[in-house]
Amino acid sequence: MKKTAVHWAWLAVVAGCGSGSLPYPVRSADVGTTSDVGDVGADVGSVGCSASREACGGGCVDTSINPAHCGGCNQPCGLGETCAAGLCQSACSAPQTMCGTACVNRSTDAANCGACGVRCTTTQSCMSGVCRSTVTCSAPQTMCGTACVNRSTDAANCGACGVRCTTTQTCNAGICSGATSSAGTLGQACSRTDLCSGSLLCRIDWPSGYCTKACTNDNDCGSGGLCTSDGMDQFCARSCTSTAQCRSGYQCYVLPSSNRVCVPL
Repeated sequence: MKKTAVHWAWLAVVAGCGSGSLPYPVRSADVGTTSDVGDVGADVGSVGCSASREACGGGCVDTSINPAHCGGCNQPCGLGETCAAGLCQSACSAPQTMCGTACVNRSTDAANCGACGVRCTTTQSCMSGVCRSTVTCSAPQTMCGTACVNRSTDAANCGACGVRCTTTQTCNAGICSGATSSAGTLGQACSRTDLCSGSLLCRIDWPSGYCTKACTNDNDCGSGGLCTSDGMDQFCARSCTSTAQCRSGYQCYVLPSSNRVCVPL
């Protein structure tokens, strides 16, 4: 009741009502103590914030630009962000974005490739947000992960990267197969299911298949074979002196070295 009485007394004075008379009798006991008046003064002195500001953290702030109160009280922006129109935005200029405390282009940054913290290896670069190998493979090898492999013969990448043959299978012409059912020798026919013997592989792009293997010189081909090339790869072919020694569909072809091998007609 004391504060109520003082409040009415203050309003009467402000309104200029006579000499401060009130619409009802006031007892001296109702006026209150000095401390009571001080509390009332504090209530009266606290004013509201302007229309563009909001009371936050004991003061008036503009929540449209304040990064500690962005869009509302106690809504802080992240590290490196600014507040604009009440929304937290990156302080980085496009196409860069914030990763940690730095502005980076995640399409090309090898330490933040595609997303913050995604790091490419030393043999990779970041292209369009994807880590890609910088190693160039020579045909017939292609890149699988960070290594160059021949997917026609690689049991860990048979036909495609990551396709792994079992321990009882081999990769022949890009297909995982079991042990051969017929021991085809150099130059003999073969297929995806009827493989060649030993280290020979089936070249299925030749008529009825052709048992062969990669080589760098004639010694790699052993007795009865010569190392030749089709313009792209070097491989072993069956040696001959006449077409009669080659199987059906093949001829005895004279190489630049004057040697002869069995090749398709």
